[in-house]
Amino acid sequence: MNPINFLAIIFCLVLMQGCQKNELDANHMGDGNRDTSQIVQINPDDIDVETLYSTSFLSPQDNNIAAKWLSIQADKAVVYDAIPTALTEQFEQHLDYLSLQFKEEKRIIANRIVQTRDLLEKFNIQVSLLALLDGMTAVRKSQLVGNFGDYCQFYINLRQHQHTHLEAIKKMQSLSIANQNVYESQP
Repeated sequence: MNPINFLAIIFCLVLMQGCQKNELDANHMGDGNRDTSQIVQINPDDIDVETLYSTSFLSPQDNNIAAKWLSIQADKAVVYDAIPTALTEQFEQHLDYLSLQFKEEKRIIANRIVQTRDLLEKFNIQVSLLALLDGMTAVRKSQLVGNFGDYCQFYINLRQHQHTHLEAIKKMQSLSIANQNVYESQP
């Protein structure tokens, strides 16, 4: 192989690599209007209902809108014209508490709680987002060891084994550190 052919092959390879990079960059830009590689903080006061409905999963920049997103996700059959304030405040209280306790972002907790509800629906098990958050808050207050993902998985397993919502929450609470100490102190 002479040096000119070798250089031509290398030149073609470099060009092909550049084309692939441009395709990746174009895909990374999404619809061409927004660069998804940059994280832009969303002002929760500026968010509209349509944007919340079109958001199927919260991204890192969505941490401040987690409670509003949950209020829209809470009942799939209801279409809101405005964000339900009272429901949003309830979600915000739970997210504040759980985020602090688990040291997790609100958006992660919100995503996991929606995933938990949606997975249970596939098994014909119905539970509301608010009931899930109420239950997880009660379990956390009982000092059950684990992270929020562990709680969700434990809850799913219990519900798949025919426990009701209350039975699952009580079972989780019964395994907490606080209850372990009570059992150890009894003769």
